[in-house]
Amino acid sequence: MRKSLLDTSILIAFLKGEKKVFTKVEEYLQEFNGLSIISYYEILRGLKYLGNKRRITDFEKLMDKSEIVTLNRTIMIKAWRSIQR
Repeated sequence: MRKSLLDTSILIAFLKGEKKVFTKVEEYLQEFNGLSIISYYEILRGLKYLGNKRRITDFEKLMDKSEIVTLNRTIMIKAWRSIQR
């Protein structure tokens, strides 16, 4: 699998079951498998705020198949350099 990160807003749309996003994320997960520790926290925090235990469980099952990437300066510089103008 290639390394890449899913954005929090994309994960939120996926968890809401938005049709366009859901299909694309499923395709993405065939080749990529990661999200940042920040996105992981943001999703869990939002689901806890909503009090949605079922979605928390579903999200945790998805995370069992994914890599949670901790961020450091090297990763941030790599991401910054990859931005194309």
